[in-house]
Amino acid sequence: MSALPISQAVVASASYPILLPPFVLDIEKFPSGTSCPSSFTKPGSIYLSDGGVLENLGVQTLLRSRRFGSWDIVQSDAGALDSEWEGPVRRDQSKRCWIGLLGGWSLERVVDLMSDKQTRWARSEIFNAQERSWLIDEVREREELGFDLSEELRAFLGPSPIRKRRRIMFVGLGQKWNSFFKRIPRWRLIELAARAGQAPTSIPPRGDPSAVVAYLESLGCDLSAARRHHCQMGGDRVVSCLKKVKTSFCPLPRDTICHLGDHAAWQVHATHAIYYADAR
Repeated sequence: MSALPISQAVVASASYPILLPPFVLDIEKFPSGTSCPSSFTKPGSIYLSDGGVLENLGVQTLLRSRRFGSWDIVQSDAGALDSEWEGPVRRDQSKRCWIGLLGGWSLERVVDLMSDKQTRWARSEIFNAQERSWLIDEVREREELGFDLSEELRAFLGPSPIRKRRRIMFVGLGQKWNSFFKRIPRWRLIELAARAGQAPTSIPPRGDPSAVVAYLESLGCDLSAARRHHCQMGGDRVVSCLKKVKTSFCPLPRDTICHLGDHAAWQVHATHAIYYADAR
C-alpha cells in the first residue's frame, strides 16, 4: 500500500453527490485484499464519495465494524439549529407559477427533518451500545464474584470477549449546563452512591440540576475543570450564539474558536468526572 495524502482523503470525503463527482482512486492505493461492491469499482479503480450516501454519521461502522470500528468514541453533535415548521404563504397565487419555488422550499425542509431523525437515531444507538457494555461489565463482575448466571444471561453475554466499559464522550453544540446534568441517568447516580457507601435514598430528583451537581460533588466527582471551562466560555448565555455559527470557507474569529474549544472541553471534563474517573 502506498502512502495516501490527507488531501486526497479530504477530497474523497467532500465529494458530495450531485454537487461534486466521485473521487477516482487507483485500487493499488488500498490495502491488499480490499473488496468493494462492483457498483463502486471498475477495473483498477474505485470511486469514493461522501459517506452520507450509505450512512451520514458513520455510527454503524464505528460500533460494528471489526476493521474500522472503535470501542471508545467522542461524538460531536454540531447539527443545525432546528426551527418550527412554517408553511408557505400567499396560497392565492397561481399553483403553476409557485410550485417550483414552494416545492423546493418544502423539499429542503424535508431533507432537514430526515437528517435530524438520523442524528437522533445515531445518538440513541451510541448510548444504547454504551449502556449495554456497562450492563455486561456488571454481569461479568457478578460472575467473577461467584454468582451463578441464568442460561438467559449467558445467552445474552454470548461469546463476546471480556472488555472494559465503553467510553462515550458526547459533545453537543447546543448543550447547556443545566440540561447536561438533568440527563444524568438515575442508575449511574445509584452506582456512584453505592461505591461511596451511601444509600440511594439520598439521590436528588433529576429535575433539579443544581441538587444533582451538589450531590455528584459530595460523592467525589471533581467538576472543577468542567466549571472552569464553562465560565471561560461565558456560561450558557454563549451557547445560543455558538449554535448559530456558520461553517463555510471563511475563517472564524479567534474568540469564537476559543469559545467552541471551551464548550467542548467542559462537556468532556464533566463526562469523564461522572462516568470514568472511577472506571476499572
